[in-house]
Amino acid sequence: MDAKSQCNKCHVVVSLISGHVRELDVVEGTTVGDLRVILADVCNVPILCQRLLVDAGELIEDWESLRAFCQADTTSLAVMLLVTPTRAIESLESGITPNQALCDLAQLGLKLGGGNVGIKEVTKCLENEEPLTRRYAVEALGVVAEEGDMVTLERVLERLDDVIPRVRQSAIGTTALLAATDEEVAIVAVAACLADSQEEVRSAAVRALSLMATKGNAAAVAAVTLHLSSCTWYVREAAVQTLGMLACNHDAASILALCVCLLDKNSRVRDATVEAFKAMGKSEEATNMLSKLLTCEEWHVRSAAIEAFAAVARKCDSLAISLVIGCLDDEVLHVRIAALEALKELATEGDTAIADAVSKLVTQPDEYLRSVALEVLAKVLKEDEFERQMTMMQTTGGNSKYGAKKIEPDVSKEQKQWYVVEKYEKLSFVSEQCPVPCPAPCPAHAKTGVEVARVDRAKPAVRKAPVVATQPMKPCVQTSMAAPIACAAVISDSWFDDFFKDEEVCCTNSTVPLKLTETPVVKSAPFYETTNSLDAFLDVALTAEAKPTPACISAYPANLDLFQKVHPAPAADPFFDWPEF
Repeated sequence: MDAKSQCNKCHVVVSLISGHVRELDVVEGTTVGDLRVILADVCNVPILCQRLLVDAGELIEDWESLRAFCQADTTSLAVMLLVTPTRAIESLESGITPNQALCDLAQLGLKLGGGNVGIKEVTKCLENEEPLTRRYAVEALGVVAEEGDMVTLERVLERLDDVIPRVRQSAIGTTALLAATDEEVAIVAVAACLADSQEEVRSAAVRALSLMATKGNAAAVAAVTLHLSSCTWYVREAAVQTLGMLACNHDAASILALCVCLLDKNSRVRDATVEAFKAMGKSEEATNMLSKLLTCEEWHVRSAAIEAFAAVARKCDSLAISLVIGCLDDEVLHVRIAALEALKELATEGDTAIADAVSKLVTQPDEYLRSVALEVLAKVLKEDEFERQMTMMQTTGGNSKYGAKKIEPDVSKEQKQWYVVEKYEKLSFVSEQCPVPCPAPCPAHAKTGVEVARVDRAKPAVRKAPVVATQPMKPCVQTSMAAPIACAAVISDSWFDDFFKDEEVCCTNSTVPLKLTETPVVKSAPFYETTNSLDAFLDVALTAEAKPTPACISAYPANLDLFQKVHPAPAADPFFDWPEF
């Protein structure tokens, strides 16, 4: 079986002029054309650039079998592979498969490998009727001709006006390869392509100009600047992109031209101008000119100017930072966000001016603005200072929503009830900026005409809760078996006082016995435990995420129902969205 399989194969030994040897086992019936395809893949030599020599001569006809060239009674064949553009040039001269010939020449990357004849034949294809052939010819000249070959370059520049956009695009790329650095004729010709109607052609021109001209080249900058006043927005966009790569950061004329482009009505032109300033780098001249646009009447101009200003201004520049801080009070949200983004680029740790200005924005209603403001604060403040600032903002956040009115923890139960309803339900104290005395309600058992005043007192100590005195439950008469009626319970005033006491009484580490229920309450440690204020506790409690309404709930919360023998009728719980304590 093995011997039969061996007889059906042909062993080919391929030698290259470099001395490398490749051994191939091919099946019987393999032709010369099949071998060329294999060598193109194995040796990376284009098919039309291969010349195969054997003892009997040269392998020319692709249809011939390799077995016909083997020695008698053997299945081995020695082949010498030469790399030459001769067959590709002959294919161009005859007009047979010109596209394949041009592709093979370009792939081979020859530099005058075909001599004058090769360049001459490739150049002839530039006038071919087929657009694909013209394109391949242009691309092949980029690797066959040498850099600085003005004769070939002039023929390629003629293809910049080709009717096919892809041919124009290839001509721009070949021009960048053949033209010498800062070649003015080529630069002016390619710069004219910035006004092309096709975006891919304009993009190729932008890339080519950045390769052909050095930064600051006067001829290139002048040729590009002419297109900044075009009536077509995409031409202005391409010109701005190119100018940002060619202009120096101290070129006042180019900087002024770019500042004018920030006033453009088209957003893509303004965005390209911002990117051009970023490509230009830090520049004192650009900083001075852009500062005048920070107060422009058009908000979109102010926003773009701030973004460009952050790209050219230097860090720790106090004047630049103060100008950006002034934009934080802008009436347009987008401008304020742009100012925060700019401060994030200019800020350094320990900059108190930025910290003071940005800390006022963390309570703004826009979520993205708040997030950027916090990023800036995190950059300028130290870790412990940032955490302290966050705690202060969270503690005072309820005052801006519910008002700054306070209440003494030792006032009566009626006053505390009135205070909770007025502040958190009716929002009666939102407009108040400082605490004022609370008016006393007038229930039957409360003292009237007496104003509760603040008095100096020592810090409350942890004490044992008094025994809750309750009245005997009266018999409950039910009128219907379907819905039993709950009997009223009398709760001592001292229980409500204990409930609203300072956090020392409610602390989980306290030795005070649990009241009204023996079920222990497990408390988390949110940020408001750092304060001793009832208002801070209620602010956070009322801003907590609401829980779904239960389908059926008793008239009293479970931990307040002293008499669980009688089950009240289902009723809506007014405190169902309060967090569990």
